[in-house]
Amino acid sequence: MEIYKEKRMPDDRAKVETVKVLTLQEIADYLRVTRSTIHRLLKRNAIPAFRIGRHWRFNLEEIVRWSSRLTQS
Repeated sequence: MEIYKEKRMPDDRAKVETVKVLTLQEIADYLRVTRSTIHRLLKRNAIPAFRIGRHWRFNLEEIVRWSSRLTQS
């Protein structure tokens, strides 16, 4: 799923960016873990995510930054 986000430039022009958003199953596959692991991380607020209704969604850019911080530690 892709979401389009508008960002204002310093000269007041609008720039539209595409943001890649993944479902819970897609993020589990991407991270090579189970859905249960993702649910556990969500319960602990240990993974960046947001809800659309009752469904969790994950911004791929945020997940990449999050996982790189974990591997650097």
